[in-house]
Amino acid sequence: MRISKALAIVVLAALAATAWAEEAAVKVEQQADVLIQHTWFDTTRPAYKFNEYRSVPNGLVLDRYSLDLGYTDYRASFQALHVNQADQSYKAEGGSPGRFTYKAWFDDAPHVYANNAQSPYTNQGHGYLALPDELQAAMQRDAGLYVAISTGMLSVMSVSPNIAPLQVQNERSGVDFNYRPGQDWVVGISGSRLHKFGTKPMGTALGGGGLGIELPVPIDNNAYEVGLGADYLGKDVQAGAHYNYSKFDNKIPVLIWDNPKRSTDIDTTATKASSMARMALDPNNMAHNISASAGVNLPMRSRLSAEVGYSVMRQDDEFMPYTINTALSAGATTTSRADGKIPLNAWDPKAMPASNVDAKLTALNQNYRLSMRGAGDLRVSGGYQSYNLKNKGTSYTFPGYVGADQSWNGGLGAISNELFEYKKDKADVKADYDLFNTVSVGGGYAIEWKKMEREIPKTKEHQYSASLVFRPVQAFFVNGTYLVARRRMTEDFDFAGYQNSAAKFVEAPGLRRFDVSDRNRNQGRVQVGYTTRSDVSMSLSTLVVKDKYRADSADMTGGLAGAPNQLYGLTKEANQTYGAELGFPLGNAVTAELYGEHDSGRRFIQSNKGGAAPTAANDWTLRSLERSNGGGVALAFRPGEKLRAKVSYDAMYSTFDVEPRELGSALTYADLPQTKRLTQVARFDGTYKLTENLSFLARYSFEKFNIQDWAVDDIPLMSSTSGTTTFASDSIYLGNSLRSYVAHTVGLGLSYTF
Repeated sequence: MRISKALAIVVLAALAATAWAEEAAVKVEQQADVLIQHTWFDTTRPAYKFNEYRSVPNGLVLDRYSLDLGYTDYRASFQALHVNQADQSYKAEGGSPGRFTYKAWFDDAPHVYANNAQSPYTNQGHGYLALPDELQAAMQRDAGLYVAISTGMLSVMSVSPNIAPLQVQNERSGVDFNYRPGQDWVVGISGSRLHKFGTKPMGTALGGGGLGIELPVPIDNNAYEVGLGADYLGKDVQAGAHYNYSKFDNKIPVLIWDNPKRSTDIDTTATKASSMARMALDPNNMAHNISASAGVNLPMRSRLSAEVGYSVMRQDDEFMPYTINTALSAGATTTSRADGKIPLNAWDPKAMPASNVDAKLTALNQNYRLSMRGAGDLRVSGGYQSYNLKNKGTSYTFPGYVGADQSWNGGLGAISNELFEYKKDKADVKADYDLFNTVSVGGGYAIEWKKMEREIPKTKEHQYSASLVFRPVQAFFVNGTYLVARRRMTEDFDFAGYQNSAAKFVEAPGLRRFDVSDRNRNQGRVQVGYTTRSDVSMSLSTLVVKDKYRADSADMTGGLAGAPNQLYGLTKEANQTYGAELGFPLGNAVTAELYGEHDSGRRFIQSNKGGAAPTAANDWTLRSLERSNGGGVALAFRPGEKLRAKVSYDAMYSTFDVEPRELGSALTYADLPQTKRLTQVARFDGTYKLTENLSFLARYSFEKFNIQDWAVDDIPLMSSTSGTTTFASDSIYLGNSLRSYVAHTVGLGLSYTF
């Protein structure tokens, strides 16, 4: 939907509703909020963070329009928010109660990445980002790989065009229709579309010389979904069957960009260099999903439910060649093969094992549950869930590969894609018992099995839980739960998964990835709630999760001489969340609301500078600590029938620290500055009723954002690792630094009901 059309739809809806009300016995109510607003910043530097996910334009704004229609047994409504803005939304819904309902919607959601980015690349269409030919020729040298004169590149970058802005627009639209052919039956159909378009930053690599380039990548894709369903909603028996089809259509499936240091492809004995680079973006794909569910009420206050779903996902895009570098031809020299020759034209699509990819995934999902209420106040339930994902595509064999369009790599021999399988099964049983009218206790046990094509092929986890509910009076309750879980691998670790075809380790043998490694988990949750009839409410909540990862065997070296016998990777993790809310009246005209929250995450990571050849002297342990604290207060005033006002203040402060805890004797460490972010927002929103149908609107917001982050502050357009005027390793950035800002927005307007 385009902005001009959106405004026309709102105007036509208002005119049509007014005319209909005059011609028929239809109850029509419309409301429109119109504002004149302006935003200014206390800084001259761009502040894209302010509009990262929204639009706050200056000038005349139709902020809201609503339409409600009523006619005997039929109802309909239409609502438009932020009309003509980048975050606009529209929704129409209605129907006849008990017979049919419908809903149609459209909404826009911007994602602004930067409004001050610069790049020498220009979009030529079809995913090709080009540099001027004379620039490439001037930067090329015949005798070396990626050698450039820094001053020459910087002179080009200094006059690079601004990209205004780096932004992706997300347009969502859809329809839902439900019809009741009988008292216990509901059938429905739905459809939706998500259109993403714009430009976003992406880091890329080109060649073995370390040329990293941040590119303004064009985005244009659509995701479609269609659904059909039927449900039977009887008193004792319920059942349903549903089908869903989804399709992803990427109009830019391949990204191509010029090498800023070469205008021609070359071939030498030691190295290759390409004038362009190419990489695949998200491929087109489709999926079918069918599901069936049923539930039946059984004797003795029992119930049995079941749900089964099956999905098929397909992808058949054209195979992208090994490289775009035309110098990598059959017979060209390579040091990675015994015969010293590249076996094929790596740039030719015909050299691929097939013209199109035959990719297919299937997923089977099952969920069964039986619950019953035993004698007295005992409640028992048990269930089984299963998820099975299988790769049923075609396995292809490749004689080698090309890394970053640089050179042919065939030293590992033929390589193939594996047709993997992932399976997860879980069985659980739970019981709750009311000890007294005010106290309930519960307990549960679950066991989860996982099978996967990973370095740890099988795991099993036991989970034990206990709960307590205390409700001494109707207005107050305390709910607490505690979980203990132990995950263990059930097959010996496959060290061969960390080795190449020559049985040489490519990763440290002690490395265990956190999602499959042996783990001890302890988790506790407490919730407290209090509510009275006098509009006083209070809630407290806390969640603490502690994970400890452990060595899975007595020998973590895999037989590698000199390797420390210890666990590498994430070794400990602790996450805590606390929250509190309070609401209460201050007399008859004022209501107060307060809230506070705290989140923290602490992680310990053990690694080794030696990588695949670790030694004790190169061991290191880092602790990362991430914390955020937020809170706010709001006061709502309603001293009479005419005046309503609300004043609020919200703040969020977050920090991130990384510090070494243990360093091997061969290592040194440079401290990283602490990252800090503080966001403060103060708002006033007031309405004064001038007449029965007309109200005066006044709004003001103050927003302040402060950031100290070495990773995103003052990003240069170009940098070098060598620091010399002629160098072989440098990077090009978009320069989209995240900056602090202070913003004020004032709006005055009218709300009219007719």
